[in-house]
Amino acid sequence: MDLEHRTGVPYRKRELVDALTDPQSGLPVARPHHLDAMYPPHEMENWFRLDVEARTGLIELRLITINYPSVQPDSPKADLEYRAIAGTMRARVVAVLASG
Repeated sequence: MDLEHRTGVPYRKRELVDALTDPQSGLPVARPHHLDAMYPPHEMENWFRLDVEARTGLIELRLITINYPSVQPDSPKADLEYRAIAGTMRARVVAVLASG
């Protein structure tokens, strides 16, 4: 999976890994420590892998920085549907950050 970030927005990789591997609400995955020799964690700045607990599959996430057009979600130029989606996403992020 490629995760696209707006320029200047930090990746927050640690928080994402913590959320994905959370025992209560995350996926049944964990960081594959058995791969550390091939993929040292300190060299995985813009990507990471998560192993299915049974080691029958693997999720690889790549963090990519993208320069989006200059229209901001709350701009009068943004259409109503886009602003509604952006508002919903912003509210979810705020709720998650407030609960942690």
